[in-house]
Amino acid sequence: VHDAAVAGLKELKLKLSEDRADKLSAHMESEFADRAHVWIDLESIGDSRTRVTIRVGLIGDEVRARKILDAIKQHLPRAN
Repeated sequence: VHDAAVAGLKELKLKLSEDRADKLSAHMESEFADRAHVWIDLESIGDSRTRVTIRVGLIGDEVRARKILDAIKQHLPRAN
């Protein structure tokens, strides 16, 4: 999921300003051109399951957050 998030952000031309990851979690930060900050947290919650939390701006921007989530989903491996 981390690799998919990195690829999704790259596709949206969002550069990572912070990227910390281990085997169970990750924290990523970026910024839109209008300086709206982006926080993405990934947390393993079981076999083949990861909780993805995305926040854009201080009060949240659901449209942009969903756009980021959709870009991440496009880069996830397909289930068999």
